[in-house]
Amino acid sequence: YRPVSVGDITWALISEVDLSEAYQDVKTLRNQMAGVELITMLIVSLLGVIVAKSFTRPVEKIAVITRQFGEGDLTASVHVESKDEIGEMAGDIHKSLENLRTLMEELINTTNTLLSSSEELSAVSTQMASSAQAMDIQADRITETSEQVAASVSGAASAAEQSSSSV
Repeated sequence: YRPVSVGDITWALISEVDLSEAYQDVKTLRNQMAGVELITMLIVSLLGVIVAKSFTRPVEKIAVITRQFGEGDLTASVHVESKDEIGEMAGDIHKSLENLRTLMEELINTTNTLLSSSEELSAVSTQMASSAQAMDIQADRITETSEQVAASVSGAASAAEQSSSSV
């Protein structure tokens, strides 16, 4: 209802609208807002997945490398491009693997040197044992010869004594 004055006369203006027609704009606005909310949720979800992958991908790489390392594969290496804490951790793991590889190479070289020295020492020891046996045999021969010489000298002394007593 709305009063309308035309000259001295006041008229009343009444309008009638169906309820569905009156709420049509509200329904349209509600549907538009629901569409915008749905699109916004999809965009936010997609951004969330992208951000989560940017965190988990380097961590997954590090996990694979540490698993290989734990299984004894020292050739594995980590290459993560990020400059954040995860990238620093990957760099530290890479340095640790490099240091361990170097240490293992030095250990192998030292072991090979030690093995070579041990073989040389064993050969020298065998040679010394052989020489000691030869010296033992020679010592036995010298002892026998000395005993024979002593017996001969003793016999000569006895003969000299008998000859001197007969004179």
